[in-house]
Amino acid sequence: MARLVALRCTISRGGFSDERIFRLRLPGGDYTGIASRTYCWNDQDDPLSEGEPAEGQTIAGKVAARVLEVRGADVLVSIPDGDVVTVRANQLIESPPLMDTHVSIRS
Repeated sequence: MARLVALRCTISRGGFSDERIFRLRLPGGDYTGIASRTYCWNDQDDPLSEGEPAEGQTIAGKVAARVLEVRGADVLVSIPDGDVVTVRANQLIESPPLMDTHVSIRS
């Protein structure tokens, strides 16, 4: 089973109440994705509340990911929007508990 981790990112609100836009810094450039807030935490490791972040605001936070493959200093991870991206191994951090344990990240 792929290991659950988290990646530091910035988070803003999406078009739907449960949707959040996350932005990651990847070795090849910045990445923007969309995820349910159940996959996101603020920078204090708390699950995002319904009103977090406030409309029009961007906060520092974390988004869940699953390690698929380690390639030396690079790691292939699956992120909540269904994409697979390469990150540096030093970008992986321990994942806080997910808000809804019945939700899985695609692997």
